[in-house]
Amino acid sequence: LNRSWRRSVPPAVAGGCAAVRIPDDNLLILRCSVVIFRLMRILQVCSVTTFGGGERHLADLSRALADRGHELYVAIVPGSPLSAELSFVTNARTLALSRRNYLKNLRTLATFVRAHGIEIVHAHAARDYHLAALATRLASRGRLVLTRHAGGARIFLKREDLAHTGAHKINNALGQAL
Repeated sequence: LNRSWRRSVPPAVAGGCAAVRIPDDNLLILRCSVVIFRLMRILQVCSVTTFGGGERHLADLSRALADRGHELYVAIVPGSPLSAELSFVTNARTLALSRRNYLKNLRTLATFVRAHGIEIVHAHAARDYHLAALATRLASRGRLVLTRHAGGARIFLKREDLAHTGAHKINNALGQAL
C-alpha cells in the first residue's frame, strides 16, 4: 500500500488490509482480515456507593472501551469510589445521579441521553435497571444493555471418602491448591 492511500483510509482498515491497484481501471481491490467497527457513544450507569467486583468490572470495561476510541459517558453518584477509577472520563461526560430522587434521576438521565446522542445505555446495578430502561424509552434513542453481577464465586468440594469414581483425586488437588 502506498502512503497516499494509507492517509485516505482509517487506520482500522489500513492496518489489516492488502490492496491491489489495477492502473487501467483505476480500481483498488481490498482483501481485509480485520473486522471494521463503528465507534459509539456509550453511557455506563451505576448508582452503587461501594466498590466491589461489579464496580471493578465497570471500571475495567470503561477503560477498555475508551482505549478503543469509543466516546464514554458515566452516570454515577457523587462521592462514589467509582469516581476515582473513572477519572479519565471528563466532567462534561459525567452525570451526577441523586442518591434519593428517582424522578429527578429519570428526567436528567433521559435528557442526558438525548443531548449527547447516546447509542448504548449500560446499567450495572439491579437498582438501575428500571431507571436506565425508562430513561432510554423517554429519550427515544439508544439501546439498553443490562449486566447482572453475581454475588461472587462459589467453590464446592466433595468429601473424598464419598467419591469412588476417581473424582476424589481432582478434589484433593483442588483442596491442596486452595
